Amino acid sequence: MPKLVEIGGIDGSGKTTQVQRLLECNKDGRFCLAPKRIPLTNRCPLNIKDRIEWYKHAPIQQIVLFNLESAKARNEMAKKYNVPVVLEDRGFITIYSSCIAQCMQRLQIPFEEANTFVARVNEDVGYVCEESLHLLLYIPSEVSLESFVTKRISEKIEESFLDYLFSFNESLSRLSNDFKNTYSFSAMVDQETTTSNLLGRLGQL
Repeated sequence: MPKLVEIGGIDGSGKTTQVQRLLECNKDGRFCLAPKRIPLTNRCPLNIKDRIEWYKHAPIQQIVLFNLESAKARNEMAKKYNVPVVLEDRGFITIYSSCIAQCMQRLQIPFEEANTFVARVNEDVGYVCEESLHLLLYIPSEVSLESFVTKRISEKIEESFLDYLFSFNESLSRLSNDFKNTYSFSAMVDQETTTSNLLGRLGQL
């Protein structure tokens, strides 16, 4: 069974870019990319703009269920891959932190209460941490917000989304302390440096 490796961080931190760069450096075929989570569930829209609206208005329990169920399904598929290492664009720490942040923002509750809410939903899902390594990219929430404006993913970025990003960073910081083999890297340096740092950690597996 392959080792699962999380490439994580908040929205706009460069997770997908770094995963693609790592795959381009994968000359010996040692690792591959895990399947996307979105097609594995019918709980939310496939189109990204529709999904943004869905995240704004869907019941928070449905949002948490989508994230946990799709992540669990992806892991089950990834564990069947015949390669030494499978890279995950978002893994347990990032996905669970995102769920907590969604609860904090939507329900206006602190981290501890949001964490309890997500844990209760997860009792029926059974999503657990299976990654051997967590590589987290850090970026300030304000910089993340600027990247969304630049990409024109949304014509209007609401203040609630910035609140979510702050909560996301808080949740990532607090949850990452609970797991071994977790390393954080600044996403504020050039892409080549970040890729080199990630490859260094991957080489230790």
